[in-house]
Amino acid sequence: LISASCGFFAWGVGNMAGIALIVVALWAFACSRKEAFLVALAYYLAGSWIFPQAAYAYFESMWGLPLGVVMWVLSGVLNAAPWAMLWPEDSKQSLLFDVRDYLVRMALLALLITIPPLAFIGWLNPFLAAAWFFPSLGFYSFALGFALATAIILIIRRCPFRISAIVTICVFLVSTTVFMQAPLPKAPDDWTGVNTTLG
Repeated sequence: LISASCGFFAWGVGNMAGIALIVVALWAFACSRKEAFLVALAYYLAGSWIFPQAAYAYFESMWGLPLGVVMWVLSGVLNAAPWAMLWPEDSKQSLLFDVRDYLVRMALLALLITIPPLAFIGWLNPFLAAAWFFPSLGFYSFALGFALATAIILIIRRCPFRISAIVTICVFLVSTTVFMQAPLPKAPDDWTGVNTTLG
């Protein structure tokens, strides 16, 4: 439920993409691959809830809505699959091994959902949303966002008070996202709207 709310509010309400990082915290807190998959699936489905309606409007036929629902669910499953595959099992190894393991897993996850072929339907990418916290830095904003996501996972997985850690991180991300919201820039005065509809 929290993951679905995160997807809905991150992408469906104004400029609040930064709270998508909460999904990373929830994923790190999952107790099994199945739970990790469901966390990601709820996020993707709630974040792209408009998809069936858009498909219905696009296809303009009685099959538009069912086809849209199938495409919506299938894309959610495909997007959530890497989160389940790369979910880290608890390890008895040293802290250094854990850090290396998580860095590799996070890098693979970021690559899988950011580059094609999965990126063709890889909308709502939390790693790209993390770049929201570091605007106007180009690639460095993605790198810093990735570092922030990785730090969140390492804190949660190593902290003995996981629920407290998740609550603290969620409060920080939501409050930062809300307070850092900037209005969309105004279009330049010399821009002219052009009707591109061809009869």
